[in-house]
Amino acid sequence: MQGVITEGYQIIVVQLCPSENSETAYVERWGLQFNGSSKYETNVDIRAYAEYPSLHFGKMNRIVFPAIYPGCEETVNVSVRNPTRHCLRYHYQQSTIPDNLDILDKVYVIASNEIISNTWKYTPQEPGEFSLQLKCEASVLQDCKYIVGMPYETSVKVNGICEYVELVAFPEKIDFGISSWGESRTQSFYLFNFGNCKMHYKLKVVHYTFPRSSKRLRDVLLSPLTSTLGPNEKNEIQVTICPSELGFNEFAVMYDIRVSSNSEATVPTVTDKILTVIQYEGVFPTLKICDLRIVQGGPIFCKLWLWKMLNINKLNDTLAEVPPDCMLDVPITLPEAQEGSKPLTVCLLLKNNSEIPNKWKIKRQQVCTCPLVNLTRGISFRYKEYDCPHRPLFQIYPTSGELQVFWIYNSLETEMPYKIDISSITVFNNSNYDVEVLKCQNPKGDIPPKSNHPILFRFCPLELKRYEISCLLRLGYTWMSFITAGMGSVKYDSHIFSMRDKMPESRNIILPEDPILLSVENIIINPIATFSRVKRIFFIENTSDYYVFEYQWFRYQIPGVLEAIVTTSKNSLHPRHSHVCTLTVTTYGYPCLLSFPIKCQILNITERRNHEKSLLVRSAVDNYLQGQFDITERGEAVPVVNVPIVPAPKPFFVVMSVTTSIRSSKTLDETLPLKIQMRQTPNQEYMHSIIETQLRLRPPDVHIIVSILEKMIWEVVYSKWFNNMVHQICEEGTPYYSQFVMEEEERCLLNKMSYCQPSRRLIESVLNDIIIDLLHTEFELGPVKKNESKFDLRKTVRKSDGPLSDDTESHISKRLSDEKIKVPSGW
Repeated sequence: MQGVITEGYQIIVVQLCPSENSETAYVERWGLQFNGSSKYETNVDIRAYAEYPSLHFGKMNRIVFPAIYPGCEETVNVSVRNPTRHCLRYHYQQSTIPDNLDILDKVYVIASNEIISNTWKYTPQEPGEFSLQLKCEASVLQDCKYIVGMPYETSVKVNGICEYVELVAFPEKIDFGISSWGESRTQSFYLFNFGNCKMHYKLKVVHYTFPRSSKRLRDVLLSPLTSTLGPNEKNEIQVTICPSELGFNEFAVMYDIRVSSNSEATVPTVTDKILTVIQYEGVFPTLKICDLRIVQGGPIFCKLWLWKMLNINKLNDTLAEVPPDCMLDVPITLPEAQEGSKPLTVCLLLKNNSEIPNKWKIKRQQVCTCPLVNLTRGISFRYKEYDCPHRPLFQIYPTSGELQVFWIYNSLETEMPYKIDISSITVFNNSNYDVEVLKCQNPKGDIPPKSNHPILFRFCPLELKRYEISCLLRLGYTWMSFITAGMGSVKYDSHIFSMRDKMPESRNIILPEDPILLSVENIIINPIATFSRVKRIFFIENTSDYYVFEYQWFRYQIPGVLEAIVTTSKNSLHPRHSHVCTLTVTTYGYPCLLSFPIKCQILNITERRNHEKSLLVRSAVDNYLQGQFDITERGEAVPVVNVPIVPAPKPFFVVMSVTTSIRSSKTLDETLPLKIQMRQTPNQEYMHSIIETQLRLRPPDVHIIVSILEKMIWEVVYSKWFNNMVHQICEEGTPYYSQFVMEEEERCLLNKMSYCQPSRRLIESVLNDIIIDLLHTEFELGPVKKNESKFDLRKTVRKSDGPLSDDTESHISKRLSDEKIKVPSGW
């Protein structure tokens, strides 16, 4: 090959045409001569590589789908890699793609050494394993435009499994019990997927009695309603009810399988599986007028006449039937009275006739034709009011209120007796096969002043049902009724572990009036056995800056049930200090579930000392002035003591609540895991049995133990380690000390080196700062802004005290290096 370079350069084109049908490397070296002379020869290396188009799919051209539910869609991102140096265009053979496999981007162009992600969606219909084989053809694109050469075919294998899976819910029944109309209540259940495939579910609620009642279905809300549950996963479903209909309601929670997580279409199923059942009884609170009393009614009206005149019976029937947020008219007749006579006051006794708290509110409705008038209050406030002379003739108060559960306590300064009428309990037990299903352990007694008192009931159910009984209680001279209810169940639940989330937090509010804080104000103790003991540690802290307080813990005891004491029971607490206290709860023979208070009396010792000091000072001044008098023009004058007396402090209380469940040893395993039981103090009965049986040593056992101990001591004494240690102790040197001795001249030189005299300017600045601080403090001018000092004591050495000579410094350094005790470098 020859050519002529007429100008600056010449282009030579080389074309490679592989002839063999195989991938191979091609290398040649050409010699290029200029002007036909070997002196001007240059070598040119030409390298090339011939390869077929190829693609890599996933891992070794094999795609594995995860487990799929029949009828659901599973998406897999398949990686496609071009390992060649060519730009390829590929497409899948449509004949090898089944109808239930959808591949996005079936035709695509991929550059050299590029990796792309392709989305495959597969929807199997029948359970079992499946295997597919797809064909993909790849062609080389020249200049990314034109196809050259023959296409190359790649086989892709697809494997997977399709299987049925059922969701499981726990618990299988959610009973809300008696629920108030319009009140929202929430519980939860867990949804489990124990299968190998994802479940895209959609929950639905069906009413057993009224399956087509959409109004009742709105009373139950599930959250979340739709979600995806992976293999061996669980989701918590919140169930919220808000009853709008009265009576017993029972709902079934079912589910449908969605095709995918992004689709609302569901897979058709033959039967619906019930996950859990929701039950509740919708009731609305009712009021009842039990009694009335006439105030200043005169001799005309009696109670019976006024009861009929006010139509109380009709009013009670209406209050028992009217649903909330509704209005019904009840005509009543008021007694006539002469104008200007004394007002007639009637007191009505309202009773909550339902088992739920009841809130009520009374509003006035105008039936006369009296007009509204515009009134002005102040300068700019304007409002409207009825100009009605009839309003003062009839008034009702209070117009709102709430009836709830009450606690039995004594707020008086003296003891208050109480007594429970157990006749209804006796009749109740006789109707249950003469077995003591319910028994009151302390039906009568005295409540100490300023305290509360528990009434203990022993409940032993015979059947898995709800027991309910109404009892009478006399508190002082007043009789009242209360309802005792219990439920017989297979598994006992004290709700101890769920109480922590429903209690207030501790140490969030710090008040100057109450500086004593507890590290915990609500202690919850895990279920413990009878005849056992448990201890808890907490802190009591004094947050004040000046006052010292004295605290004293009181013992709490319920005979036969438990006893609680706190140690240290009495001590003084200094400012900004805290003490560790130990609560010890000892249980006895009665199983019980209760919450009890632990009281601590706090007294300000600082104020008490100030009070005592003022009394002493006043007494001393009074004794000093006793017998003294002044003679004035008006006569004798006795001096008056003007020393004030600091008031004595009054004690206050800090109360800590303790909640626990006492169980017998036979039923403790049903309520408490074994891991928590191992952390508790062993039962006293168990400890006594160990002491009496296992800890008694027989004479042969004693001889065996003594022989073992003697051999162990012999091995230790004659061991090499023991001999080496004794040898080191005997050879250890005795420590000694020496005193650093210096001459008088050397000591004076060291004093001169370490002495620094501040300048007058620095002294003046310090004195000015002291005077300014005193002025601001005396006249309460506020804090003083401090300026950084511009002086350094190390730079204020007098000029007359120049540096020491080199000879003196070297002499001192030599003396210091010769001694055993070294002087710090700052001397």
